[in-house]
Amino acid sequence: MHRLLVCVIRDPKVRNALFELPHLLRSEQMHAVLFHVVEVPMTSLLYEEQFSREIEEAEAWISELEESLKPSFASVESKVVLSRDAAEAILTEAEESYEAVVLFRRKKAAMKAIAKAVGADTTSRVLRKLAKPVLVVPAH
Repeated sequence: MHRLLVCVIRDPKVRNALFELPHLLRSEQMHAVLFHVVEVPMTSLLYEEQFSREIEEAEAWISELEESLKPSFASVESKVVLSRDAAEAILTEAEESYEAVVLFRRKKAAMKAIAKAVGADTTSRVLRKLAKPVLVVPAH
C-alpha cells in the first residue's frame, strides 16, 4: 500500500481543499498520514508540557478530520508534532517510508509574502530539499 504524507494546518480553506484530494489520487490504494506541526517560538524550550493545550487542540481537530476522511482512503492516521521549524519537521517526517507528500499553500499576509518571494517559506523550503514527489494544493 502506498503511504502519503498529508501536511495539514487548521484552516477551513485547507479543510475544503483536503476533501478534493481523494478525487486527484487513487485514494483507495493510499494510506494517508495527516501530519500537523505545532510550531513554537525559537526562544522557547521544546517541553510538551508547556504547549500541552496547543497539542491537545491540534490532536482534537486533526482527529475529527481523520474520521471524516476514512471513507476516502484505504486507511488514515494522524500525527501531531512539536517543532521550532515546520519545514524541518516535515522534512524529518518525510524521510520515513512515504511515496509522496501533500502540502497546502494559503494566501499569505504581507510579511509572509516576502518570505515566499525569497524562498524562505515552508513550502519553498520543503520543495527545495525533499527528493520525493510533492503535490502543492492551493487553499484559497
